[in-house]
Amino acid sequence: MVETSAARLVPGQRFEIWVSQSGRAMRVNRLSVHLVCKEEASYRQGTSTRTETETVLDALQAERTEFSVGMGKPEELSATVTLPADAMHSFSAEHNKIVWKLRVQGDIERWPDFDREFPLRVAARTQGD
Repeated sequence: MVETSAARLVPGQRFEIWVSQSGRAMRVNRLSVHLVCKEEASYRQGTSTRTETETVLDALQAERTEFSVGMGKPEELSATVTLPADAMHSFSAEHNKIVWKLRVQGDIERWPDFDREFPLRVAARTQGD
């Protein structure tokens, strides 16, 4: 489970994130949270449409290693995140897209690793921001 302290995010803003990992009794080798921004561009090449994706930002925000999770006892991880002041806001057009997300990755003993993404909506700055 992932929560943020603000629903409306703008470049330069600080906000809190909270991650809760629960499950059956298990040993977790690593749990990490990254702030990720990707740019997607689609274009025609001959008769095909191609989409290129570039990771603009992938910044580790929080990490915990070597801990156990038990029934009814989730492990929690929190951090303060600051969006870059010069960051582009989220948007989606016909041929271009800017996507922001939190990526939670886990390495759990005797279980498959996981990599989950939680979308963020970054608004354009206004005069009041």
